[in-house]
Amino acid sequence: YEARRLKLPIVYDIDDPLFSIPAYATYGNMDALPESFKKQFMGEAPSYADVMNMADAVSVSTPALQDHARDFTGRPVFLRRNFADRATLEAHHPDGDDLPETAHTGFRVGFASGSHGHEIDFAEIERDMVHFLSRGQDRTLVIMGHFDTSRLPEGIRDQIEMHPFTGYGDYLARLSTCDAAVMPLADDLFNRCKSGVRVIDACSVGVPSLVGKVSDMPALVEDGRSGRTRWSARIDLPVIDPEMIRWVTA
Repeated sequence: YEARRLKLPIVYDIDDPLFSIPAYATYGNMDALPESFKKQFMGEAPSYADVMNMADAVSVSTPALQDHARDFTGRPVFLRRNFADRATLEAHHPDGDDLPETAHTGFRVGFASGSHGHEIDFAEIERDMVHFLSRGQDRTLVIMGHFDTSRLPEGIRDQIEMHPFTGYGDYLARLSTCDAAVMPLADDLFNRCKSGVRVIDACSVGVPSLVGKVSDMPALVEDGRSGRTRWSARIDLPVIDPEMIRWVTA
């Protein structure tokens, strides 16, 4: 109201297809949540679309989201990818004393689950991850955020390090203890619209990223330097070589 009264232009910025019932209807992560969650999200989607259409323009973070948003509004939809500002680059140790005290041993692979439902995404690489962990007890999967470990094979559970959902600084501090970060996504409309913000997080703490073809993440990874844009045959140590880690950390 106030912006309209002052005759100011309104730009609505959105980072996920929260306005899209079709995106929620096919979103695989919903299968890991109570049915009531899916109904709630789908019920709220039209409200996001209404707000988009009340604005003068819409700003989104990925080309796929830009294309999808244009199906829901006649307003101009601009692409403005996420980026790392100074606050992000300094967030993992703002006071210099919040880094984990655990000694770094072996090879550690990080998976940032964050919110609920990402067990579905992890399933995309579960077989490769089991293979990776089974080849050495010094290999660890570091899961940050919500995750139902009962979905994982019993044989690898003693090689999993769990950290609960926490603040951004603590998350980055945990991520910085990893040798690589894996970012699998199931192939559905919702995930295709996602941005590469997880890659930005990893780069900000000098950790290479292993990404798939779904979402905008491959656009932020220089294959062989800041990470890999394919899973290769297996997730394994040669995938992330020392030179790659030095380049990302520089």
